[in-house]
Amino acid sequence: MTAHRAAQQEAFMQSPAVKEKKWKHTGSYRNQARQNHIDMNGKKVPKQEPYTLLGADGKTYYPMYPGDPCLPAKERIHCHCLSQSIIDETILGLSLEERQELQKKAVQQMNDKWKKEQENKVDFIQIADIENVPKQTIKAIRRDFDLIPEKYKQMMKGYVKEIKVREEKNPQYHREDRIIYVSKDYTKGEVLHEFAHGIETKFAFHKDPNYIKVLNHGLENIGIGDIIYDEMYDPPINRLENPKFISEYQGRIYDYDLDENPTYHSKTKQFHTKCLGEYFSEGYKEYFVNSEHLKLKDNMLYQFIKEL
Repeated sequence: MTAHRAAQQEAFMQSPAVKEKKWKHTGSYRNQARQNHIDMNGKKVPKQEPYTLLGADGKTYYPMYPGDPCLPAKERIHCHCLSQSIIDETILGLSLEERQELQKKAVQQMNDKWKKEQENKVDFIQIADIENVPKQTIKAIRRDFDLIPEKYKQMMKGYVKEIKVREEKNPQYHREDRIIYVSKDYTKGEVLHEFAHGIETKFAFHKDPNYIKVLNHGLENIGIGDIIYDEMYDPPINRLENPKFISEYQGRIYDYDLDENPTYHSKTKQFHTKCLGEYFSEGYKEYFVNSEHLKLKDNMLYQFIKEL
């Protein structure tokens, strides 16, 4: 039903003969009619504009058609109202060729509007010097942006200042400047990974006992002999291997953690797991790129991200 109504709205937009649309209440149809939908019966708006519906909860909604997904379930379920077209009679008097030409122009105008909206799109985090960034890089970054749910965007609003695109291959989050750096030769998930560094910095996960519990799980008996010096990276890195890691890079070990603690305690030789500086960011990226894989490998981290 919803797909049909959305397709009907699209047909209205493409038809030069349709100037307005009208809400039509179709009756109770085996369920109790909603009074606010009855009140909408006969209301007219331009075809490109939404209806104004006062919800049963007292809130005002702006659906493009009855059953629009922007409405809460209580306004959509079992709703059989219709959106009817109001035809411009002068258009019907034109020849078939004239009407086809008008429709072609209407479709072109819609395409032009969409392209302009994409070009002027305001990003969740602004891309610096965007006019000099390759279009394919911008598209790839925005595809990753679209994977980030609104709750995370609101959570981090204004914290990460901008994204800078550079020639270097290594993406980075600069904690002091709160800037994300990505490569022109963009790899899927880069901005998700670096955005996660912003999250863990803002909320100081290195001091969060719940996060530390997740991090330490399965790493209780790590010793010096477990460290791998991996020359496949440029420059080479130290890393761990563990069944819960979703990638080799998730096991990267830094010389110091955010509290300036070295990899090992000088006396006890205890491994500081907080030196695993890519653990959260790699997991966060995987949560959106392949959530089932993360859930299978490290369910504790999966649940931690889910409940943020």
